[in-house]
Amino acid sequence: AHRGGQFWPDMMQHVKQEFSTTIVDLPRNLILQTPDVLKTLDAAILVVPAGYAGVSAAVRLVAYLRQEHPELTLTFVLSDVRKDAQLSASDIAKALGLEMAAVLPRCDAQMLRALRKGHTVAALYPRMAYAKACLAALNGVAPCDAEDRKSAGFMKKVFG
Repeated sequence: AHRGGQFWPDMMQHVKQEFSTTIVDLPRNLILQTPDVLKTLDAAILVVPAGYAGVSAAVRLVAYLRQEHPELTLTFVLSDVRKDAQLSASDIAKALGLEMAAVLPRCDAQMLRALRKGHTVAALYPRMAYAKACLAALNGVAPCDAEDRKSAGFMKKVFG
């Protein structure tokens, strides 16, 4: 993996010129190891499981992001995968100091089918609650593009 240099900022500058909304899936360790990647982003959606470990890691990450990149718009999506702690969405939002954009419900069978077919859940099952939650999260950070997404089949273009 390429670290440092101008690769990431240059690439993101070109991408932003071509697309009104760009989605990048960044692992937490990349954000911490290469903090310059965040300088090119306008918003970040954190996917947080409802377990203690996930919320604890998210609290630390939010504190880091607020300190290092105070201009970055932050929101979170609750992933309904972990049931260990069953922390409420409102408790998690309070701990993070962020507004929740959506809840990603479990859909294990559909995820397995999508994986086998080489597609995303949102592309194969656009009417499912999972796909609708993905769209709600996107609308939370890029509301000006919401109408374009509906008319142009945005979910299929992005996730499939």
